[in-house]
Amino acid sequence: MHDYEEYYKLLYKKITSQTNGMFSNCDAKKIIDIKIEGSIFEKIYSLLDTVESKYEFDLQKTLLPNYKKFVLWQKVFLGRVDNVRILVATEFIVFCCLVDKFLDSNRFSKEEKEHICKKIKLNNFTSAIVYESTKFVELDLLLNDIRLFILNERGNSSEKKELLNAIDKALISEEYMYRNPLVVEDGVDLESLHYLTDKSVEFEKAAFMISVFGNNTDKTMQAAINVGKIFGLVDDLCDIPEDIEYKRKNSLLFLKMQLGLLSVEERMKNVLINIDEYIKELIENLEELKVLAGKDFYEYIVNDIWEWCLGIRKLADETIDKNTN
Repeated sequence: MHDYEEYYKLLYKKITSQTNGMFSNCDAKKIIDIKIEGSIFEKIYSLLDTVESKYEFDLQKTLLPNYKKFVLWQKVFLGRVDNVRILVATEFIVFCCLVDKFLDSNRFSKEEKEHICKKIKLNNFTSAIVYESTKFVELDLLLNDIRLFILNERGNSSEKKELLNAIDKALISEEYMYRNPLVVEDGVDLESLHYLTDKSVEFEKAAFMISVFGNNTDKTMQAAINVGKIFGLVDDLCDIPEDIEYKRKNSLLFLKMQLGLLSVEERMKNVLINIDEYIKELIENLEELKVLAGKDFYEYIVNDIWEWCLGIRKLADETIDKNTN
């Protein structure tokens, strides 16, 4: 495949130069000591132990960072910590992450992946009937917990409708990305562009809505959308080389450029042309999030991004060192 060392070096330079000390100025020390408390979380740890032993996917390490995010979020928008809601929000994240891993992996057959696609339908989350199957039952357990929460939590009708809409969009996007791999000469029509980003934006929106369900407002939902856009941008910026290698559509290869068929090489050139715009969009969403969700949550997200970018920072530093020598 292509040599993307220069891309990593450029991305590293853009992120560090255009954020004006955003990363170095944040102080996450006050939230480092947040720990997962309560026996209620033993079930998710146990389930993820099973997932690791059966499928070799290690997701336990994602639990604490997500717990911290939801605790900080609840303190801002709920005024207290509600572990029941945090657990269900975490289960939704784990469910979506597992689906993504199953559908992305070459270890599973087309038949097995079709079985997974049957699970990721909105009606499964709104049915009064328990969802049961014989394959990937770990997903069934997560799905049923989320389903029961949606059925039993009161919330107002418009709030529940908004949550279900976000879940539906996230799941449809997940299936779309699976069924539409990146090809040598590719294009996406205007009506389909949102499928490339719903997987990130609507996914985060749904998770954060669950964490304060019954208390969502326009403010909480906009802040959740900001989080989704932030993580989606960072993920796509960092993963473009890998996505191209494994033939996965990356939203940045299709946004901010002409519709119609273009080669992957042409699309990558356009990404480089537009990289300043993507960094600007990242910063704008972070600044809006700070206003909506407060300094503590903002600083945690900024530090989370900096850790997320560890891989590209290492690659960029190695490239710079190699070129210097």
